[in-house]
Amino acid sequence: MMFRPISVNLETVDGYLQQNNYSALELYLKTEFRLEKDETGVPLKIEFSTKAVDLLHQILKTIAQQNLTKNHEGIIKELFRSLRNYVINPDVQTYIVNDEFFLLNVVSFMNLQSEIIQNAFQIILQFLFNLIISNKSAVDKVYDVFYPTILTFLKDNKYVYESSALLYNMSLYKDLNLDCGIYNCLLELYDSHNSVEYLYFMLEKLISDGNFWKCYKKFDINKRAAVLGVIRDKQIKGEAIKIPIIGLKVLINQFVTSGKIIFQTVGTKDSRLEAYEISQLAQVISSYCSNEDYLKVLQSDKDLLINSGVLLINIHRLGKESENCFTSIQNLSEIREPNKNIQKHPAFGFKADLIRIIGNLCWKNKIMQDLTREAELIPVILDCCNMDARNPFIMQWVILAVRNLCENNLENQKIIAELHQQGTVSSSVLQELGITLESDGDKSIKIVSLETLRSQK
Repeated sequence: MMFRPISVNLETVDGYLQQNNYSALELYLKTEFRLEKDETGVPLKIEFSTKAVDLLHQILKTIAQQNLTKNHEGIIKELFRSLRNYVINPDVQTYIVNDEFFLLNVVSFMNLQSEIIQNAFQIILQFLFNLIISNKSAVDKVYDVFYPTILTFLKDNKYVYESSALLYNMSLYKDLNLDCGIYNCLLELYDSHNSVEYLYFMLEKLISDGNFWKCYKKFDINKRAAVLGVIRDKQIKGEAIKIPIIGLKVLINQFVTSGKIIFQTVGTKDSRLEAYEISQLAQVISSYCSNEDYLKVLQSDKDLLINSGVLLINIHRLGKESENCFTSIQNLSEIREPNKNIQKHPAFGFKADLIRIIGNLCWKNKIMQDLTREAELIPVILDCCNMDARNPFIMQWVILAVRNLCENNLENQKIIAELHQQGTVSSSVLQELGITLESDGDKSIKIVSLETLRSQK
């Protein structure tokens, strides 16, 4: 690995300090501790020198003892820029961490009541961030000295990027012992600073922590939606977050106890945020139902299947009673590309998610298979086997559900075998294609051209 050599002159620096020649000292540091890049654009690490680190430490201690004025602002910023550049060298990190007083002097410096120093806080935090990268010893030291300061910055909505970057990187090596107040604060910051990737990374990490889920119900609806949004985002990318069992049970309980809220969206244009939460919960749970790591836990919860079944029966019935957000849309153009307003509604995909939950709960599980039959859900599931712009892939989920219901279950196979045809259903999709279905009075159904039917009449 290439290192850029460094040469420092203590006498020169002492002379600048004694003369209060901060402009010259600032230029000196900028020259000596500048970052250079190799041919590929990667920053070169500056060669480690105890003399160089001690020099920077001496400047820090000297300035901390002076009455700070506007003239100090440039040198203070340049001092911490130099430290920020220097500590990408692991040997420099180790030397600073092993110095008993270095970081204590930095925090004492930050505690000075001066606007001049406060203007340098962002660069100081960047220095600390570079200090702890891939260095557990540095993490422990920075945690001991700066952790309360970092939390204060986050609570005060200051230096959010740098503070969240520090917090996340510390969490990779250390249990931060966060409480509900800090969880709430981080969720609030994520809502207002969702472009800060470290808040997203931090939230991912929290979702995997059992203690986090003890606070979930205490969060307001916006914050719960943010949590579900992160989980769902990862599921869509095929990178499902491994939540603890306590987290999964919290989500199931929230869904089971609040599922009826979805009915409040019938006939209304402005849907309540709670309904979107239920919709997200259905998406999240249905996805976890496809994960064998969680399936046994889910299959042990009869309330989840019963609640999903009751919701399915009722929304299917409501969709047939009148034109509303649960009514199937079989217009071919809408199936190809559903209207954006339809996609934004909380009922979008909800029926398909319920069938996916029920079908997966029945996978190789006779108790759930029998419970589905006893709840008279099989005819309802079969009746949902139609193309529907409001529920993409619903036919595929119905087919999978039927397959799982019938596997090694003669009673369920018999129920389906005994179902009788009651004529054919007119489909707008088929009509758009210029065809329809016609029964010959027996069990046979034929595809007939509409023009042929008209000519016969």
